[in-house]
Amino acid sequence: MLRHVRQSLSFANVVSLLALFVALGGTSYAALKVGSKQITNNSVRSKDLRNNDIRGADVRNRSLGSKDFKSGQLPRGAQGPQGPQGAQGLQGAPGTSVFAASIPSRATVRGAFSVGLELTGGATLRMESAVSFPTPAPTPPTDAQVNFAPGAAGTDDDPTCTGTFATPTAPPGKVCIYPNGRLDASTGEGLALNNRYGFTVAVSEPGPGVALEGTWAYTAP
Repeated sequence: MLRHVRQSLSFANVVSLLALFVALGGTSYAALKVGSKQITNNSVRSKDLRNNDIRGADVRNRSLGSKDFKSGQLPRGAQGPQGPQGAQGLQGAPGTSVFAASIPSRATVRGAFSVGLELTGGATLRMESAVSFPTPAPTPPTDAQVNFAPGAAGTDDDPTCTGTFATPTAPPGKVCIYPNGRLDASTGEGLALNNRYGFTVAVSEPGPGVALEGTWAYTAP
């Protein structure tokens, strides 16, 4: 049998068989190897890559940007140089000065007063003391607008004066007077000065002396 096979073989037969084996082997090898030329651009997606299989050696140096990392993963860089000065902003609205022409509307000013006089004799004493605003009121207060707080020594108690000696307040357009207790004065009243610059505190007491001290507040209308 082998003798018959040897006799049947020729150079052409051997060359044909070798060519067939090389062709089959080369096709199998090509089918197992996929190169860059065989991959369509933008065709490989994230799910086509095995997790944790891309390493630093597979990424081109200096090819990633900050947007490729999550916030906080990159270390903070050194502070850069100071930039040039920006353009000047718009001019702001004029402020309000204590020395303005008058107290601004709805603004409240506060202060303190003290009235005292001592004489010998039994006559009833009346003492008046003028109090100045820190800056003029927009309009002159009237007698009806200058009053003591309720429950004080005043004869002109105003229920709209709801502050205290420690925290004096006044509704718009009024002066409210808050005595620090009743100190040798049986009556007191607030009076206007008929100008924009302040008001008067008047106290009366039968006896040798009269005294009263307290705080006040004025709110511009």
